[in-house]
Amino acid sequence: MRELWNNILHTSGARIYSVAIGILVLFLTARLLGPEGRGHVAAIQTWVNLFSTFAGLSLGQVALNRMASDPGHLRIGQLLGSLLLLTFVVTLLGWSVALIMILINPETAFKGLPSIALLIGFLALPLMIWEQYGSSLLIGLERIHTYNRSQIIGRT
Repeated sequence: MRELWNNILHTSGARIYSVAIGILVLFLTARLLGPEGRGHVAAIQTWVNLFSTFAGLSLGQVALNRMASDPGHLRIGQLLGSLLLLTFVVTLLGWSVALIMILINPETAFKGLPSIALLIGFLALPLMIWEQYGSSLLIGLERIHTYNRSQIIGRT
């Protein structure tokens, strides 16, 4: 029971830290970029989050399900390889969809967002997709402390 509460405290602490860093970044970008620049950052983050949500394909949950039916984790290598390959494939697909949106209707697709900032934002797409997959793998391997540390390091 003590280990359960310890895990809850560590996970909650990592989440609180993540939110605090998010608020700090919000304050800094609002101060440094002004309202219009901060609006661009928020819009780009929202677009990339939307793409990563769809590109995730709920495969993190599938990985957890597969790991639950493989208690010895004998097939973790296959699962890891599949998720890495799918991260690459769905990233290319997401980038292609964004490019097609721009090519079909350049005036209204991502309207008003600076192209270079949009490009930089979309470079984060594979990282955001992998965050979903990697966190599920770590949780399935019962490595919650590693997941929490990774979340803190990633947010920092």
